[in-house]
Amino acid sequence: MLETKPVLIGSDLSMMEALNSYGRPFHQRGREMVLGPLNPAEVGEMLGLDPAASFDVALITGGIPGGNAQ
Repeated sequence: MLETKPVLIGSDLSMMEALNSYGRPFHQRGREMVLGPLNPAEVGEMLGLDPAASFDVALITGGIPGGNAQ
């Protein structure tokens, strides 16, 4: 679903609300979605890791994409 649509992701709620407010170019074009953290299997699949490494990375990053887990 998301592969075919532009995606705007942010964690600063006030900034995201401002981008979607009246008079802004993004007004009424966005839809709010809450994305939870990835589980160890998803982390492992994305990074091509074995199960033990997947679990370690998920613990280090909290399952949040973009975490520094190298």
